Formats: sequence, structure tokens, C-alpha cells
Amino acid sequence: DKVTYIKKMTGIDKMTFCDDEFWIDGNRSLVLLEKLKQVGIELPFIRIRFSSIDKDMLKELKRFNVNSVACGLESGSKRIFKLMNKGQSFETVEKKLKVLDDEKMAVNTCIILGNPTERKEEMIESVRYTLGLRKINKSLNIASFVYQPIPSTVFGNLVEKEGFKKPDN
Repeated sequence: DKVTYIKKMTGIDKMTFCDDEFWIDGNRSLVLLEKLKQVGIELPFIRIRFSSIDKDMLKELKRFNVNSVACGLESGSKRIFKLMNKGQSFETVEKKLKVLDDEKMAVNTCIILGNPTERKEEMIESVRYTLGLRKINKSLNIASFVYQPIPSTVFGNLVEKEGFKKPDN
């Protein structure tokens, strides 16, 4: 009802969810996509975890005119990737990029540079690894960001432990 109201008031016909866990319950996601389709709203782009991707899911997404996904890699450095505790492996990322390529689904990813304890060599390793993923998926779009500590998170606490001051605001 709220989406119908927003559509009526604004005339929007496309939207997206910035939620890596969008597909954690595939059936629930399909119901949501169906309801949005019924009111004339498409999601051309969604965020999902690499580990969620499979051919059946991509076929369902295409049925709803989803033509692009974003999956967070965060780092191409083995040590930093492990420190981030992403719950996936480089092997999984590479396999899923191949599935995305086979199914002709556009994919976006990002890396974060300057993570706590990250050395210059690891940033170079991260960039090289990520660029190398284009051999697996030629349509891969890559963005990079500079790390920004978030207070009271694992990395935010690590930054503080390393001697950096918390922001006052």
C-alpha cells in the first residue's frame, strides 16, 4: 500500500534496495518483486551477496527486469579479506562472477583501500586481484573507496586501538 501511494504521488516506476541480504530468503524476495511488478515498479538493480548467486536466481531476477547486481568484494588482499570476516572466499567470488558472466547479468563491485593495518603492498594486491577478475567477467564494474572508520564496529575499534582518535561528532 505504501509503495502504491508513493508511486501515485511521485510517478516513480523504478526503485532499488541497498541491502546485501535482499536475497537471503529467495521466496520472500520473489513475492516482493511480484508485488512491485503488479503496481508497475521495477528494480533494475539490486545488491546481493556473491554467495547468494545461482543460475535459477538470476533467471528469476531477469523475469522481473533486474539487469544489474552489486556485490561487495571489499578487498582483494587475502589478509584484509580474512580480517573483514566476509563469510565467503575468493574462490566463491570467482565462481559466482563466472555464473553472472554466463547469464549475461551486469555486475558491480567495490574495494575499500586504507583499511586498518592495511599496508601499501596489500592495497596494490587488492587492486591487482580485483582488476584480474575482469578476465572472469568482462562486464565487471569496479569502484574503489577510501576506508572511513565507523565507531563501535570491529574496524572502528581497531582504528582506535591503533591510536587514532574518535571523531567528536
